[in-house]
Parts: sequence; structure tokens; C-alpha cells
Amino acid sequence: AGMPFFVAGALVATGINGTSTLRAGDAVTTEQSSAIETLSVPSSFAELADQLSPTVVNVKVTKVMQTGFQGQEMHGSPFGGDQFGDFFNRFFEQMPRSTPSQGAGSGVIISEDGYILSNNHVVEGADEITVKLSNEKEYKAKVIGKDEKTDIAVIKIKADKDLPSAMLGSSKELRPGDWVMAIGN
Repeated sequence: AGMPFFVAGALVATGINGTSTLRAGDAVTTEQSSAIETLSVPSSFAELADQLSPTVVNVKVTKVMQTGFQGQEMHGSPFGGDQFGDFFNRFFEQMPRSTPSQGAGSGVIISEDGYILSNNHVVEGADEITVKLSNEKEYKAKVIGKDEKTDIAVIKIKADKDLPSAMLGSSKELRPGDWVMAIGN
């Protein structure tokens, strides 16, 4: 039989199931290398995505923006004569005083009774919030709480049945180098 193939390099792996931690410059056999790859590199996130996709929602927001001309009147004109001032006053009176503006973002359902975690920048200043579930059903939502500093917001919908919800973990269990997955709408 042939000699085992050795790979030397800057491989770093965490100790899983009693395996020792490897450092840069350690020699690794072919068997150890494939075991490290199997333990530390997921082959696919498809199963996790299938589980969590029903908990991800689309958050549509409508904000009413006020125009800069509301309540302003021009008296006289820099061009001379009051007829210009009258013309501009009539022109600005015909302009809309407010304009609806729409935006969108993502959220994740965190409880069966309709609490949803989203971003503060998505819902900030919203006059109306609509949440669309993965099954295409839409619900009006209201802001329960928000924090500008962490850019987190909690909104709530009233659904006609229990909703699928994502289980929240603890960041204390994560370490630099762990795999994470972000799902959005």
C-alpha cells in the first residue's frame, strides 16, 4: 500500500466530538482532511431554507410625504408686479400637499400569534404597514416596539390561525468562524 498523503498548510478547525484543534502549519492526513471538511463545511443549506422560508415575510410600508410648498404663500414677486405672485399662488395651490411613498423589507415570524421581527429602518415613519406571508396572504400590521440604535423593530399581525415561527437562538452559543445563514424576502 502507498504512504498516506500529507497536507501542510494554514488549516484551522474547531474540536468537534473530541477531535483536537488544528493550527497553522500542522500536518493533516487525507483522512483527517476529509473529516474536517465534512464536519465544518455544510454540503447544502436547502433543508434549513425549506424549514425557515415559511417564517420569512415581506413587509410593505406606506409613508405620506409632505411637499415643501404646504402652507406657503408668495406675496409679490421678485420679477415685479403682483400678477406673478398670484400666478405662483394658484400654481402651488393645485399641487398635491402630500405624496404617498412606498418601501419594502423583510421580517421573520417569531411567535405563532403574529409577532414579527424586522428592521427599524423598514418601518420608521410608516403610516401603514402590510405584511405578506409566504402563502401570499396579506395582513395589516402595527408597530409594537422599535430601537433605532440596534435597528430592530417588532411588529404584530392578527392572523386567523397559528403561524409558522422561527426559533430564536442565543448569540452566546456562536463563535467567530461559525456558519450563519441569512434569509430574506
